[in-house]
Amino acid sequence: MITVDYEKLTEEGFYAVAYDGCHKIYLIKTDDEREQCEDFDYDVYELAILETIYRDSCPLKFINDWDLSQEPLVPQAVEENEVEFINFPSV
Repeated sequence: MITVDYEKLTEEGFYAVAYDGCHKIYLIKTDDEREQCEDFDYDVYELAILETIYRDSCPLKFINDWDLSQEPLVPQAVEENEVEFINFPSV
C-alpha cells in the first residue's frame, strides 16, 4: 500500500498540483515551478484536491515532484486500490 499523506507533503513544502488532464500529476513546491507548469500548459490546482485528480485520471497515472528530484510518490500504473490518501482536508 502506498500512502499519500497531505500533512507530510505540506511539511515538505508542496502546495499545488500540476495536471495534464490525463495521467501526468506533478507536485509543486515553488512559484518558479508553478510558472514552468503553466508555461507547459499544465493546469494547476490546490494540493487539497490531489486525491480527486488522481482518482479521475487514466490508468497510466503517476504522481511525481515537478523537478523529478525524488522517486515517484506513486509510480505509473499502480492499481488504484493500492494507494491511500490520508489527512487531506475536505473539499
